[in-house]
Order: sequence, then C-alpha cells, then structure tokens
Amino acid sequence: FLRLMGPAPPHRTKVAFVLAAIYSTHVFYMGKVSFNYGFNMKLAMFIAFVNWLGYTYYLMEIWYRPYSKKMALLLCLLYGSLSFELLDFPPFWQLLDAHALW
Repeated sequence: FLRLMGPAPPHRTKVAFVLAAIYSTHVFYMGKVSFNYGFNMKLAMFIAFVNWLGYTYYLMEIWYRPYSKKMALLLCLLYGSLSFELLDFPPFWQLLDAHALW
C-alpha cells in the first residue's frame, strides 16, 4: 500500500496513514502503558489479515504474469504456517512444538 517513489493514489495514502497510526499507537500502548499478550495477538492477526488482503488484490491484478502462480503458492504456504502460531500445541516427544516447526 505504501509507495516510496512517485505519487501514490489518494486512497492508498489514506489507508497507509491509518494503518501506520494504528501500529504506532499499538507500539506506544504496549511499551509504555500495559503489555497485554491477548490484545497484541489480536492486533497481529488483524495486520496479517490486512496484509493477506493486499497481496490477494495484487495477485488478482498480475495473475497473467508467469511468476504470479509461484507467488500465490508462497503466500499460501506462508499464511498456512501462521496456523502453527494460532493453534499452539504441546511438544511432540518433548522436541517439536508449534514454534519450532515454523
């Protein structure tokens, strides 16, 4: 959403500004006010979902390019690995837990 060179469309600039403000407020709140793990996890999932929506929209725009299918597979694997964080489970054989697998 954030364009570093050249003019960006106004709606993308507004979305990027709102997301940056939410993130900055979150970092300040977590660092200075109160560290709440549940709130942090919910906001991280929200940011991951918005990121997924952005990449999905981008992939729909460039689907005709030869590398887009590989990019879609990579994104599916990446966001699939996110389920290891969400569905935390105890270690197998006291060796492999959800965080060790991803």
